[in-house]
Order: sequence, then C-alpha cells, then structure tokens
Amino acid sequence: MVSMLGYSSAEEVLALRMSRDVYVDSFERERLIREHPRQTRVENVEVKWKRKDGKPITVRLSGRAIEGPAGEIEGFEMIAEDVTERRGLEEQLRQSQKMEAVGRLAGGVAHDFNNLLTVIRGYSELMLEGIHHLPIRCVPRWKRSGKLLTALPALRVNCWHSAASRSWRRRCWT
Repeated sequence: MVSMLGYSSAEEVLALRMSRDVYVDSFERERLIREHPRQTRVENVEVKWKRKDGKPITVRLSGRAIEGPAGEIEGFEMIAEDVTERRGLEEQLRQSQKMEAVGRLAGGVAHDFNNLLTVIRGYSELMLEGIHHLPIRCVPRWKRSGKLLTALPALRVNCWHSAASRSWRRRCWT
C-alpha cells in the first residue's frame, strides 16, 4: 500500500487521514462505512483513491470489519488492489473494438458501393455498344480512363449537346 500510494514509508501512510488524504471523494468512504453493517463482507468494491502526488487511482477493495467484544466496529481488514492500469487497458480494448467495427462497416459499405458501380458500368457499356453512330465526342472519357464517377456527369452533358437525335436522348435519359 505504501508504494501504491507513492509514499516512502509505512509511518507516512499510517499518519494519513483516510477520508481526507486517501479518498478522492471523502463521501465515498463514509458511504462504504454506512453500508458495511448491512453486509458481512465487502468484496470487489471499486473506489477512487489519490496518490501522494495527487494522481487519482482506481482501487478494488475486499475485506471485512473487525468487531470489538460489544459488537462495535473497531476497524477494517481490507485487501486493496490497484486496478488503474487494468481499467485503462480495458478502455483501450473497447476503443479498439469500436474502431474495428467502424472499419468493418466502412468495408461493407465500400463493397456494396463497388457492387452498384459494377452494375452501372456494365449497363453503361451495354448502352454505349448500341450508339456507334454518334460523333466521337459522345464517347465518354471514363471508358478510356476507367474513372466512372467523374465521367458519368460529363457523359450526360456531352451527349445532351451532341448532334444526336431527340429520340436517342429520350431513350437514354428518361
């Protein structure tokens, strides 16, 4: 407990006032003492303590009250375990799992989007096979470069202003 709280000797720790010098929130200690008579043991209760340097730590307490001959509580016999690092690692694991879930979701969305683009590309190429009679400027740039997303709006604009017949425009864009 001496090293856990950052002190150099047991005498320093024994001179501490628990509610003021050890607990981050003094009411937390009072709450534990009030609730203890209702329980035979205290097990795995997590509390916030502070080190000598003021840094808060999470401590898990397990133990029992020591009763005097008349049944009054004379003190407590407790095991205190510093679980600050464990809680930090658990939080990092939760964050990592969240990031993994977001990555999987993004991968699924990208896969679905790619599937849709493949269908669009296929139908676009089928459409273009049937319009060989149009001027060369209607052949979209994306067919040569493979940049479907940036070229589809250009295809529509270029072909709309071409010398193609109104019936072709009606078939393609309505």
